[in-house]
Amino acid sequence: MKEILLCALNSKFIHSSLAVHSIKSAYEFYCRTTGKNYGSVSVCEFTINDSLQSILYSITSRKPDAVCFSVYLWNVSFVSALCKDIKACFPKCKIVLGGPEVSFGIDENFFKDDVYDYVIAGEGEKAFFALTALLNSKNPLELPATFQISVSEKTIKAVTPAILDELPFVYNDENIALFNNRIVYYESSRGCPFSCAYCLSSAEHGVRNLSLERVFSDLQFFIDKNVPLVKFVDRTFNCNKRRSYEILKYIIEASGKTCFHFEVAADLFDEATLELLKTAPRGRIQFEIGIQSTNDKALKASCRTIDTKKVLDNIKTLVSMENINIHADLIVGLPYESYSEFAETFNEVYELCTNKKHYIHQLQIGFLKLLRGAPLNKMTKEHRYVFSSNPPYQVLHNTYISTEDINLLLGFEDVFERYYNSGRFRSTLSFIADSGKFTSFFAFYASLAEYYRSSGLLFSSISSRRIYDILADFLKDFFEEGEMHKIKELMLYDYFASDSSDLPPETLRSVWKSERYYKNEAYAVLESAGKLLSKKNTVRFIGEQAYIFDYSEKNPVTCRFDETI
Repeated sequence: MKEILLCALNSKFIHSSLAVHSIKSAYEFYCRTTGKNYGSVSVCEFTINDSLQSILYSITSRKPDAVCFSVYLWNVSFVSALCKDIKACFPKCKIVLGGPEVSFGIDENFFKDDVYDYVIAGEGEKAFFALTALLNSKNPLELPATFQISVSEKTIKAVTPAILDELPFVYNDENIALFNNRIVYYESSRGCPFSCAYCLSSAEHGVRNLSLERVFSDLQFFIDKNVPLVKFVDRTFNCNKRRSYEILKYIIEASGKTCFHFEVAADLFDEATLELLKTAPRGRIQFEIGIQSTNDKALKASCRTIDTKKVLDNIKTLVSMENINIHADLIVGLPYESYSEFAETFNEVYELCTNKKHYIHQLQIGFLKLLRGAPLNKMTKEHRYVFSSNPPYQVLHNTYISTEDINLLLGFEDVFERYYNSGRFRSTLSFIADSGKFTSFFAFYASLAEYYRSSGLLFSSISSRRIYDILADFLKDFFEEGEMHKIKELMLYDYFASDSSDLPPETLRSVWKSERYYKNEAYAVLESAGKLLSKKNTVRFIGEQAYIFDYSEKNPVTCRFDETI
């Protein structure tokens, strides 16, 4: 076997694939420790936004003996098309698939052309090394006993998982430059102690951890190399409170500017950890928190055990610290949760978002997906689930929520992304929430979504400037002229807090005085504040008020420019 390609098709350029790099580094490690070498292994990363032809050219021009794909929801269709074309170009080239989309069985209809040769099911490091032996006409079962490989027809699986501390660190001085301008992913544990029905983590029982000494060494490498963002892929980072405390403490006390992102269970934070987090440098830590629902019946049916009150209370505490970026998730389509009940969940969570100073920075509204291997597969008949047959296998309807309701919530999510999750309308949205003009927080976004739908704007590409004009046009039917004047001032403030452009959207110019024509006033404002006019300090006149914005860099927590006075 001369050359084996490990290929990843990421959803965006900014993403990187931990899986293929981990398998490559493990392969080289096993070659050294066993004294066996079964060929040259290289990594190729593409995105699903690249053309199929350009990817095909990149792969086939290397004339590989085997091509291995890491297959996920977002790339399975693309991979299927590539496999067929690669096989057509080089019939003797072995096609190998791995990843969550194939680890629990392959859709025979989707891969009906039978162009793949082998599947690596589950954890890949040991199984891939065994595969390379097999491709070289060797018997993988003759590898050291510690590998414990199962080979059944076209499927290769490691019977026992790897000891994490024995696997080499994926990153080093030679390859770290490959991740410039991209997110670096890091794994300090595998497995999850919980069994949520919709999650693949339920398929693996127990949690395996890297030793703290190893974790500290790895993290220091990132810090020393000034890696901007490291995302832990641990499924529930803080399931072990003592261990997570020590890792957070190390990160908080370290120098450097690296930001670390974690998926956490908010109800597992104890007082000691919350006190520690108060000391974190601003922008050092990001948390992604799965709320999913506040409906007890929906959570119980989904096998999700959480203390909802403690989750919400701890989120309030975290956002009030103003030093940690908080991303939370909700899921549409859980068992027993109807459209109106999802609205109740949304309203309860959104109350945490209405204070213009303290708020969840992103609230993602996701739609339930049927993942291969997840326990939800055994519940579809009970709840009369119908999922799309196409990736990402999203819910279409069930006993409790109709297709029409799903469509309404898709529109809701579209406008929510534009206005809330964009971070561009914090002050404006806070005013609207306090106005009492809408029966609930949910009702406001639902009405705005209907306005978008009736105007033919849903899911359209709209400039970040035009969305201000659209919102102002929508709100004029709910607010008096004086209130609209106030709203436009708040919108203009939000605009300048989000965008350093000198020219605001057209609808906001009536409450704006251009600094170009009010230079003397601007200099006076700066002088009174003891500041000099510069890129860092820019005066903005909004109504009768003057504000100084710091445009040197965005606040890493709010992702907005700070007002300096």
